[in-house]
Amino acid sequence: MSDDRWLEFWRDHGRSTHAADEQTQVLRTFNKQPITAERWAFTLAELDRDFPTGADDDVLDLCCGNGLFTAHFAAKCRSVTSVDISPDLLRALDERKLANVTTRCSDMRAADFPDGSFSRVLIYAAVQYIDHAETVALFRKACRWLRPGGLLFVG
Repeated sequence: MSDDRWLEFWRDHGRSTHAADEQTQVLRTFNKQPITAERWAFTLAELDRDFPTGADDDVLDLCCGNGLFTAHFAAKCRSVTSVDISPDLLRALDERKLANVTTRCSDMRAADFPDGSFSRVLIYAAVQYIDHAETVALFRKACRWLRPGGLLFVG
């Protein structure tokens, strides 16, 4: 079993950074400074290239944080289901009032969905928190949740 101190960290971090900028809220930083708008645009462009989504896609965003990726995909696909351990970060996502987004407060390891629920599964900046066996188990579940021809992206 992995060291679960990260669960408490993210719950506390989400609460303590509510007023911070969006990138700092999810620790997307460089030298302890939020990444630039240019770097974020580059990240999204790279993701769009390697993880294309369209109007018929249903996306699962695991460890979604405050929903920066969720918001990006919600504008392009049918639905996004976003899972995170931090209720405060999820609240920031809910405040966006994205009609096609459903949030779920859960440890990614405990999340469960019916087989074939999604056409795309995104796991970005998440697996560093869990051990090898948990990562393998998560990937197996994610593959079950995918429809035939679906795409799993781990970043």
